[in-house]
Amino acid sequence: IAVGAILLSSWESWDFFSGFYFSFITMTTVGFGDIVPVKQKFLFFDLFYIIVGLAITTMCIDLVGIQYIRKIHYFGRAIRDARYALVNVGGRMVHVPDLMRYASVLQQKYGQKKPHDGVVVKGAYAPKELPLISFIDYGSLASMESLHSFLSNI
Repeated sequence: IAVGAILLSSWESWDFFSGFYFSFITMTTVGFGDIVPVKQKFLFFDLFYIIVGLAITTMCIDLVGIQYIRKIHYFGRAIRDARYALVNVGGRMVHVPDLMRYASVLQQKYGQKKPHDGVVVKGAYAPKELPLISFIDYGSLASMESLHSFLSNI
């Protein structure tokens, strides 16, 4: 981008920062269009710079993406292989799956139990006060009280 800024500043009679801005905006494919090359003499050089620069920028972004995908892949394998790991619990070495089964049994046996209301309704939770809530898209006619007050003012 800096090389392109130097070339464009000399070709188009721009200052360095205008050339850098144009190069950065063009290579990141944002393309605001506020600065454009106008000299016809350097049109093919500008196009060549843009095409080569976009190819290089795309390759760099692709390399970074590959590195992140590789890290995520190895992280996933490490998590999957954690089931074979041993954990020191009270001086004893225990496999992680055994520890998880034991924790599940303890949770079921001694876990906190909440009293149920006795009524189980399937679907999304909706509070009982939901009809009383006035929503912004209802305007002044959100509830019956506001409807009565609206009609009494007419």
